[in-house]
Amino acid sequence: METVSVRAKLVNKLLIVAVVILISFIISLQIAGVTFEQQTMMAIFIFALATGGALFYLHQSIDLVAAKLDLVESSLPYLKDNDQYGFDNLNQDAYPAFFRNISGLFTLEVEVPEEVAPDKLDISRLKALDVCQANVMMADADCNITYVNDSVRSMLQKNEATLRTLLPNFNVATLIGTNIDVFHKNPNHQRSLLQSLRQPYSTKLELGDLTFGLIASPLFDESGNRLGTVVEWDDMTERLEAEKATADIANENARTSNALQVCQANVMMADADLNIVYINDAVKGMLRNRENQLRALLPNFNVDKLIGTCVDDFHKNPAHQRGMLDKLKDVYNTDLELGEMTFGLIATPVFGEEGERLGTVVEWE
Repeated sequence: METVSVRAKLVNKLLIVAVVILISFIISLQIAGVTFEQQTMMAIFIFALATGGALFYLHQSIDLVAAKLDLVESSLPYLKDNDQYGFDNLNQDAYPAFFRNISGLFTLEVEVPEEVAPDKLDISRLKALDVCQANVMMADADCNITYVNDSVRSMLQKNEATLRTLLPNFNVATLIGTNIDVFHKNPNHQRSLLQSLRQPYSTKLELGDLTFGLIASPLFDESGNRLGTVVEWDDMTERLEAEKATADIANENARTSNALQVCQANVMMADADLNIVYINDAVKGMLRNRENQLRALLPNFNVDKLIGTCVDDFHKNPAHQRGMLDKLKDVYNTDLELGEMTFGLIATPVFGEEGERLGTVVEWE
């Protein structure tokens, strides 16, 4: 027996309401003793027309809601049976938001009756892999690619132009059915390794300037027969480049620091806020020789605690000195007089690659 849709039920109710209103109006006129002359008939016609128009407008307004209710009602049996296959075959146009939110409620591990087609469970699992953030690829026992999820597809499309310079026939759109041998310089070694795999295996795949981390996990059936391999991809290229750049900077800084540490020049470095960030052994020795004299003028002066203090502490007019150093664009020579002591200073500004001020190098004499 066919069920009547929610939309049809609403239309029927609206028609009944219209007829009831019209009949009630006519009966009211009769009770009031109104004779059905031409003007009265015209009034009835206008009232009927207005009522029909209002009901039609109401019908249009609730039609969309009715369509959504129809869809929800149609989906209830599939939700009850946890049948995502049937649920996904419903017309989703009327209520796409409902489908987006409900699809995630289906469980992947379900008890599948014998009479149910076995591919329904597989579809549920693949849909879960489609939306997961991990980059997942599957290959059969012969290493032919049988599945790629959206994440790995997006990752490979991002690098497609670069990959084509190394693999001219590479095409993300036609990956399904191709063999994973195309990714390897020595496919026989890779094939042998995968086919003998019994546990997850991690490796790196380098293709030109690209580096991918791979985790290959073998798949077996209940009898222990090899079904294929699941491969998780990780595009490590940008991360490795950033790590290399950081290591290069650290090594360069270490080389510079070591060179300054043993050089004979008295070198001090300050950041953009004129806080001392580095002093080499030579300047430390020079200031230590004058420490008692300097303390007479600067009671808090301590060579061992210079790092982190501000160069303003050396100047009678720090505002003037700070303004001059902030505007410094080139090497600047000056003398610093502290009591009976006179120090020659060479201040050199340091700028970053984008022209931002990083600090100042000061050579003392």
